[in-house]
Amino acid sequence: MSIYTDKNYDDSCEGSRDKRKRLASPDEHIMNKDEGKVMRRLQNDTGLTEKEIRLVKKYRIMLSAAQVAGTKCKRGRVEKVRDEVMKSICSELKLPKGHPDVEKAYRKEWKRRAAWPCVWGNIYSRNTPYRNQGEKLT
Repeated sequence: MSIYTDKNYDDSCEGSRDKRKRLASPDEHIMNKDEGKVMRRLQNDTGLTEKEIRLVKKYRIMLSAAQVAGTKCKRGRVEKVRDEVMKSICSELKLPKGHPDVEKAYRKEWKRRAAWPCVWGNIYSRNTPYRNQGEKLT
């Protein structure tokens, strides 16, 4: 039996939605997080079941829009790195991220990390820092 059809197969790397999709019957639709949220809200507002909601065109359009929105990436690799650097600076200085000292330290840290040698390319050297995108790093 294949590991993809075996009902006892358990992979720690597999997400909960992926596991539900694998274990579900082929004719069953598994909703993503955003689509499920809209479905629960519609069920509470209308009192209809899932099948009845899917028969109404207006609700199908709402569910389709939620499904598409749920598949888009929230943050990219660069945004994650920027947030990580800002978080480390804020915790080090114990100041909010809008503070001028934090912004100055952030630019200085970004420039320091941009100088790191890296075989595969340095993410810090290809991108400008978080705030003041037009300013030069000093």
